[in-house]
Order: sequence, then structure tokens, then C-alpha cells
Amino acid sequence: MKYFLTKKEDEIKEKIKNNDLFITDLDGTIADIDISKAFKELYNLSKQSIKELFNKDYKTSIVHRIYPSFKEFIDLIKCEKIIITRNIPPFVKPLADLLKFNHIHFGSDIPDYVLSGRYKRIVFAGNSAKDELIYQKIKQKENREIDYSIGIWVTDSKINENFDINLLSRNWNGLVSLLSNS
Repeated sequence: MKYFLTKKEDEIKEKIKNNDLFITDLDGTIADIDISKAFKELYNLSKQSIKELFNKDYKTSIVHRIYPSFKEFIDLIKCEKIIITRNIPPFVKPLADLLKFNHIHFGSDIPDYVLSGRYKRIVFAGNSAKDELIYQKIKQKENREIDYSIGIWVTDSKINENFDINLLSRNWNGLVSLLSNS
């Protein structure tokens, strides 16, 4: 088994399929940066001015290695999608476009509008202590601004019982199988 659930499979499956928002951390949760590609892109970008860099519609190549089955997972859920990252825009935008994310939030915390009641059913994925704090903020809004949340912890080792799902070996295939089975 590639995942560990802290709730019933059927309940998890229905909540993921019927969510309003999927929000995720980038590095270590859905992909890892390929250092050699990143340095090549940085070299190419260094030829541009800082002003150009932040006003440009980025056409750089993807510098991340996407974790197994994440693309299939993201294609199965029909909701708004947000990436939270501290990476620089030229590294994130091509990946977000490929994966059809609606928004990128550059920072290390959850955007305020997410917790305002705009979204009632939230699925959050993370892999770090900061991500755990974000998920706690989401959980605190349950039964008030939010109907429910599902937390996905992506790990190579230690299970986190504060999350509903623990993906082992950073492999999303178990969730793809769960969502694909009727």
C-alpha cells in the first residue's frame, strides 16, 4: 500500500471528488526541483533585467520532476487549484500551466481569501512543519467558514496522524487508484 488513511476510504474519496479547492505546497509535496535544469534556466534569466523578469509571461522550461502519478491525480479532481511556493516565478509558472493550476501564491502561508468562506470544501497537501501549520489554520475554520477539509501528508518516512492521508514514498498512485475505482 502506498498510502495510509486515518479515515474511511469511502468518506475520503467522496470528499476529495467533491471539493471546491485543492491547495498544495510545491517542493517536496508534488515535485522536486532538478538542480541542473534550474541552473541552466537561471543562467538564461540572468541575461534579463530584474524589471523584465517580473513583468514577463514566462516561457522557460519546466525545472521540476513531478512525483509519480501526481499529474493523473490533479486531472481527476475538478476544482480550483492553488500552489503555495517560495520559488521564483520563472520556475513555477511553467509547471503550474502544465498541471492546470488556477493560481500561484508566492509566499509561505495560505492566502487570506482561502479562509474567508469563499471555499467550503478544501483539500490541502503538504510535507513540512510550515505546511502542518497551514493545515491547522484550515482545520480551525471547519464548521464555521469551511464545511470540511482533507489533509494529505507527503512523506518518505514518518506518518503524520494530524493529516487524513499519508502518501508514502511521495507517490500519488494510491490516491489515483482510490479515486478511479467506482
